[in-house]
Amino acid sequence: LLLAGCGFQEPTWYTYEEINTKAPASSTMGKPSSASQPVSLIWTKPNGWSEEPGSSMRLATFTIHQNETTGTCSLIILAGTAGGLEANVRRWIEQLNIEIPPADELETFLDRQQEFRSEGGFDGILIDLTELGSQEPDTPSMLSAMISLDGSTLFVKLTGPSRLLKEEKDSFSKLCQSIRNKT
Repeated sequence: LLLAGCGFQEPTWYTYEEINTKAPASSTMGKPSSASQPVSLIWTKPNGWSEEPGSSMRLATFTIHQNETTGTCSLIILAGTAGGLEANVRRWIEQLNIEIPPADELETFLDRQQEFRSEGGFDGILIDLTELGSQEPDTPSMLSAMISLDGSTLFVKLTGPSRLLKEEKDSFSKLCQSIRNKT
Protein backbone atom coordinates (compact mmCIF):
# COMPACT_ATOMS: atom_id res chain seq x y z
CA LEU A 1 0.00 0.00 0.00
CA LEU A 2 2.69 2.46 0.91
CA LEU A 3 5.21 2.60 -1.86
CA ALA A 4 8.16 4.91 -2.21
CA GLY A 5 6.49 6.37 -5.28
CA CYS A 6 3.58 7.40 -3.09
CA GLY A 7 5.76 9.70 -1.02
CA PHE A 8 6.94 7.24 1.63
CA GLN A 9 10.41 5.99 2.46
CA GLU A 10 11.71 2.61 3.52
CA PRO A 11 10.49 1.42 6.94
CA THR A 12 12.35 2.28 10.12
CA TRP A 13 12.67 -0.57 12.64
CA TYR A 14 12.12 -0.18 16.36
CA THR A 15 12.93 -2.63 19.15
CA TYR A 16 11.89 -1.78 22.71
CA GLU A 17 14.95 -3.30 24.35
CA GLU A 18 17.19 -0.52 22.97
CA ILE A 19 15.05 2.44 24.04
CA ASN A 20 16.99 3.32 27.17
CA THR A 21 20.43 2.51 25.81
CA LYS A 22 20.39 4.10 22.36
CA ALA A 23 18.74 7.09 20.74
CA PRO A 24 19.84 6.98 17.10
CA ALA A 25 17.60 7.61 14.12
CA SER A 26 16.76 3.91 14.31
CA SER A 27 15.41 3.88 17.85
CA THR A 28 13.33 1.14 19.34
CA MET A 29 9.94 0.35 20.68
CA GLY A 30 7.65 -2.43 21.75
CA LYS A 31 5.77 -3.52 24.83
CA PRO A 32 6.71 -2.25 28.25
CA SER A 33 9.22 -4.44 30.06
CA SER A 34 6.39 -5.95 32.13
CA ALA A 35 4.99 -7.60 29.01
CA SER A 36 5.86 -11.27 28.66
CA GLN A 37 6.53 -11.16 24.90
CA PRO A 38 8.14 -7.96 23.57
CA VAL A 39 6.83 -6.81 20.20
CA SER A 40 9.13 -5.27 17.62
CA LEU A 41 7.29 -2.87 15.35
CA ILE A 42 8.01 -1.15 12.08
CA TRP A 43 6.38 1.79 10.34
CA THR A 44 6.94 3.82 7.23
CA LYS A 45 8.01 7.43 7.66
CA PRO A 46 6.25 9.92 5.39
CA ASN A 47 8.43 11.60 2.79
CA GLY A 48 9.53 15.07 3.85
CA TRP A 49 9.31 14.33 7.58
CA SER A 50 12.62 14.52 9.49
CA GLU A 51 13.30 11.84 12.06
CA GLU A 52 14.99 12.77 15.31
CA PRO A 53 16.17 10.48 18.10
CA GLY A 54 13.64 9.48 20.72
CA SER A 55 14.10 10.76 24.23
CA SER A 56 12.73 9.90 27.64
CA MET A 57 9.29 8.44 26.98
CA ARG A 58 9.30 9.30 23.27
CA LEU A 59 10.14 6.34 21.08
CA ALA A 60 10.51 8.46 17.98
CA THR A 61 10.06 12.07 17.02
CA PHE A 62 9.40 13.46 13.55
CA THR A 63 9.49 17.10 12.52
CA ILE A 64 7.64 18.60 9.58
CA HIS A 65 8.83 21.91 8.14
CA GLN A 66 6.51 23.58 5.68
CA ASN A 67 7.22 27.17 4.68
CA GLU A 68 7.36 29.08 7.98
CA THR A 69 5.46 26.47 10.02
CA THR A 70 6.60 23.42 11.96
CA GLY A 71 4.81 20.37 13.27
CA THR A 72 6.08 17.68 15.63
CA CYS A 73 4.98 14.06 15.67
CA SER A 74 5.78 11.82 18.63
CA LEU A 75 5.32 8.11 19.24
CA ILE A 76 4.87 7.00 22.83
CA ILE A 77 3.87 3.62 24.21
CA LEU A 78 2.14 3.21 27.58
CA ALA A 79 0.90 0.15 29.46
CA GLY A 80 -2.75 -0.84 29.27
CA THR A 81 -5.29 1.60 27.87
CA ALA A 82 -3.56 4.58 29.54
CA GLY A 83 -6.86 6.01 30.76
CA GLY A 84 -8.94 5.23 27.68
CA LEU A 85 -10.15 7.22 24.71
CA GLU A 86 -12.41 9.81 26.35
CA ALA A 87 -10.03 10.65 29.19
CA ASN A 88 -7.14 11.19 26.78
CA VAL A 89 -9.23 13.28 24.39
CA ARG A 90 -10.42 15.46 27.30
CA ARG A 91 -6.81 15.96 28.41
CA TRP A 92 -5.70 16.88 24.87
CA ILE A 93 -8.57 19.33 24.49
CA GLU A 94 -7.51 21.00 27.75
CA GLN A 95 -3.87 21.12 26.58
CA LEU A 96 -5.05 23.05 23.52
CA ASN A 97 -7.03 25.46 25.73
CA ILE A 98 -10.28 24.47 24.04
CA GLU A 99 -13.47 24.34 26.06
CA ILE A 100 -14.53 20.72 26.55
CA PRO A 101 -17.83 20.17 24.77
CA PRO A 102 -20.87 18.95 26.70
CA ALA A 103 -20.99 15.15 27.12
CA ASP A 104 -23.42 14.56 24.22
CA GLU A 105 -21.37 16.74 21.82
CA LEU A 106 -18.13 15.05 22.90
CA GLU A 107 -19.72 11.64 22.31
CA THR A 108 -20.86 12.74 18.82
CA PHE A 109 -17.34 14.06 18.10
CA LEU A 110 -15.76 10.76 19.20
CA ASP A 111 -18.23 8.76 17.09
CA ARG A 112 -17.11 10.71 13.98
CA GLN A 113 -13.44 9.84 14.42
CA GLN A 114 -11.81 7.41 12.00
CA GLU A 115 -11.25 3.87 13.23
CA PHE A 116 -8.67 1.81 11.35
CA ARG A 117 -6.75 -1.43 11.37
CA SER A 118 -3.03 -1.09 10.78
CA GLU A 119 -1.05 -3.25 8.37
CA GLY A 120 0.02 -5.26 11.41
CA GLY A 121 -3.57 -5.94 12.43
CA PHE A 122 -3.59 -3.45 15.32
CA ASP A 123 -6.85 -1.59 15.94
CA GLY A 124 -6.63 2.18 16.19
CA ILE A 125 -8.59 5.38 16.14
CA LEU A 126 -7.47 8.70 14.64
CA ILE A 127 -8.67 11.77 16.53
CA ASP A 128 -8.75 15.05 14.58
CA LEU A 129 -8.83 17.91 17.09
CA THR A 130 -8.67 20.48 14.27
CA GLU A 131 -12.46 20.02 14.17
CA LEU A 132 -12.80 21.62 17.63
CA GLY A 133 -12.09 25.15 18.80
CA SER A 134 -10.97 28.02 16.64
CA GLN A 135 -10.95 27.46 12.91
CA GLU A 136 -8.16 30.00 12.38
CA PRO A 137 -5.37 28.40 10.28
CA ASP A 138 -2.56 29.26 12.72
CA THR A 139 -4.36 27.99 15.84
CA PRO A 140 -2.35 25.26 17.58
CA SER A 141 -4.04 21.88 17.28
CA MET A 142 -3.42 18.13 17.28
CA LEU A 143 -3.95 14.95 15.31
CA SER A 144 -3.66 11.89 17.49
CA ALA A 145 -4.00 8.15 17.14
CA MET A 146 -4.43 5.54 19.83
CA ILE A 147 -3.35 2.11 18.63
CA SER A 148 -4.03 -0.98 20.73
CA LEU A 149 -1.15 -3.39 21.08
CA ASP A 150 -1.34 -6.50 23.25
CA GLY A 151 -1.35 -5.06 26.77
CA SER A 152 -0.31 -1.53 25.81
CA THR A 153 -1.30 1.51 23.77
CA LEU A 154 0.77 3.31 21.16
CA PHE A 155 0.06 7.04 21.00
CA VAL A 156 0.99 8.87 17.82
CA LYS A 157 0.51 12.65 18.15
CA LEU A 158 1.11 15.39 15.61
CA THR A 159 0.98 18.94 16.95
CA GLY A 160 1.27 22.22 15.11
CA PRO A 161 -0.81 24.91 13.42
CA SER A 162 -4.24 23.72 12.32
CA ARG A 163 -3.50 24.53 8.67
CA LEU A 164 -0.37 22.32 8.66
CA LEU A 165 -2.20 19.45 10.36
CA LYS A 166 -5.01 19.56 7.80
CA GLU A 167 -2.44 19.42 5.00
CA GLU A 168 -0.54 16.54 6.64
CA LYS A 169 -3.55 14.51 7.82
CA ASP A 170 -3.27 11.98 5.01
CA SER A 171 0.46 11.42 5.68
CA PHE A 172 -0.23 11.11 9.41
CA SER A 173 -2.98 8.57 8.75
CA LYS A 174 -0.72 6.53 6.46
CA LEU A 175 2.04 6.55 9.10
CA CYS A 176 -0.39 5.18 11.69
CA GLN A 177 -1.83 2.60 9.30
CA SER A 178 1.65 1.37 8.36
CA ILE A 179 2.46 0.13 11.88
CA ARG A 180 3.13 -3.59 11.86
CA ASN A 181 5.26 -6.32 13.40
CA LYS A 182 8.88 -6.50 12.32
CA THR A 183 8.75 -10.23 11.60
